[in-house]
Amino acid sequence: MNDNAPGSSPELSRDLVAFTPVPRAKNRSDGWKAEVQKRFIEALADTGSVAAACRMVGRSERSAYMLRRHPEGAEFAAAWAAAQGHGVLRLQDAVLDRALNGVEVPVVAYGAVVATYRQYDNRLAAFILRNHLPWQYGEEGGRAAHAIDAKKLARLKNEWRQEWQAERDREQDEARAGAADFVDRIKTMHVHWWSALSPRARAAYVHFRRVERLDGRRWLDREEDADAAIAAAEAEYPAVFAGDGRSRALLLGEMEGIGDEATCPELGDGDPEG
Repeated sequence: MNDNAPGSSPELSRDLVAFTPVPRAKNRSDGWKAEVQKRFIEALADTGSVAAACRMVGRSERSAYMLRRHPEGAEFAAAWAAAQGHGVLRLQDAVLDRALNGVEVPVVAYGAVVATYRQYDNRLAAFILRNHLPWQYGEEGGRAAHAIDAKKLARLKNEWRQEWQAERDREQDEARAGAADFVDRIKTMHVHWWSALSPRARAAYVHFRRVERLDGRRWLDREEDADAAIAAAEAEYPAVFAGDGRSRALLLGEMEGIGDEATCPELGDGDPEG
């Protein structure tokens, strides 16, 4: 495309933001030279469309966005935003014109236009009046400060807050129920494990739990070298539990003593040797 096409000007219109064009390393005929950047901004202000503006200057949308992201493209990006603002004003003018003057609608008969009539968009006109003159045409007889009055907005906010709180409470209830269900399953597995033990094994387990309750972990306080005692126990662990075969959940249940109250009511704090 000829960068010096008729009607183009290297100077921006007075009502557009002046900017320093993004510097280019090469002066390519199909590149974004300074004049092209200025014409693009003017076209964007006229059309409000990036795609249309790119077509008018003969450049791709991808290259336009890359130029806007250029490290030295801050002023170009600011001019871009201002030009889009002009495009919105142009859209506003078009919408107002349509609301005021309507649009011509053709009447087709036997494959030919035989007449036209003017159609007015009353909903569009009402929307414009509500938002431009809210004190007169707003909801509830114009008492609202906006198209949606303050009371209605407050009510909606309260409903949204209640819905959010209800959803949050539901999620917390589900989380608590899931945790309780997990604990219940561990307890059930532990009881099943207990019922599979022989009477002698159950008696030994009762004895073990009573001793554990009496000693707790305080026995380490009486050891001269607690670290060495722990290391010895950890080294012993693989050999003791090598053939255990229980799941980690069952081992967790045993570690926490889950099910003791249900399966070992005779457990107490007395001396197991007494």
